Amino acid sequence: MPDLERRFGSMVFPTRRSPAEMQLRPLSMEVLGQGPLTGLLASLTRMPIDDCRAARMIAFEIRVLWLVCADGTVRMALEEVVRSDAAQGSRHPKAANGVLAPGYEKLGHPALVGDAGGRIGGELYRDERPLGWIITNGSGRYSRGLPRRREHLVNVAAEFGTFGIEVTPVFL
Repeated sequence: MPDLERRFGSMVFPTRRSPAEMQLRPLSMEVLGQGPLTGLLASLTRMPIDDCRAARMIAFEIRVLWLVCADGTVRMALEEVVRSDAAQGSRHPKAANGVLAPGYEKLGHPALVGDAGGRIGGELYRDERPLGWIITNGSGRYSRGLPRRREHLVNVAAEFGTFGIEVTPVFL
């Protein structure tokens, strides 16, 4: 385990988790390299998205949350919102700059692991300047304000690169 701590940082158990984040897992959640989201992101890496409006909308309007688990695997999912009053209620992806409608809440990083905790987490999104995937350590509960280093994020970026998802790390 010391190698995992060196590569991705120490384990964190957030003190703030919503009931929805404890009860629900994102519908789009998968382990990096073990599902269709990995393939979709790799395809969007190679695709000239200016030629396909649907691909452009997915790439630029939807954020992917990711979190390194205790065992070093990377879980990821589209950032989803859920009705606050429904245990299995209406869910949909959250637009990157969208405002939450009344009665809805985000399923944040803790929803990827429930009670299990994690090492470092952030977001993955496309940016036109420069054109390509950006990976950040933009998780308020697993990265920001914690002893995380740029090296941890670079190591996560390398994990995505293993599956053909070329990313530029931006350490916050």
